[in-house]
Amino acid sequence: AKKKDDDPVDRYRVEEVMNDRILFFHEDDALYRIMEGLSDYRFWAALIVDRENHASGVVSKTDLVLAYKHALPPETEARTVMSPRIHTCAAGEYLSEAIRQMIFTDVGRLFVYRDDPRIMTGVLSLTDAARIRSGSCKACRTSRIKLDPTGF
Repeated sequence: AKKKDDDPVDRYRVEEVMNDRILFFHEDDALYRIMEGLSDYRFWAALIVDRENHASGVVSKTDLVLAYKHALPPETEARTVMSPRIHTCAAGEYLSEAIRQMIFTDVGRLFVYRDDPRIMTGVLSLTDAARIRSGSCKACRTSRIKLDPTGF
């Protein structure tokens, strides 16, 4: 029988797996800037911060699509379309708990904080967690594909 401690998900903390790159914008930044940022960095969501750089919301690609559908001008401020609900977890939390939270709240990523839950220091995605668990995420699978050096 496999001991619980043998499962990597039960041993790792979020801070060991998370990505410390966060794309963030201010509440009064225009939607076109967020669109450009998400496109440039290939992120699905951007953190929105207030004047004190405290997390105040999230703008996702879905939010931008809905803004376009409702004919909002590209100069519209982020605060207009942002979701004020930010799914977060502490950096020291066990990875298994963070995964459980993502599954139960039906989100693909959590913003991570260290000491102050208003100041985010990273992002944890289900893909990040999958890499630790089994190496079966898309990026891991493609990295194992052997290419014929002759090109055939």
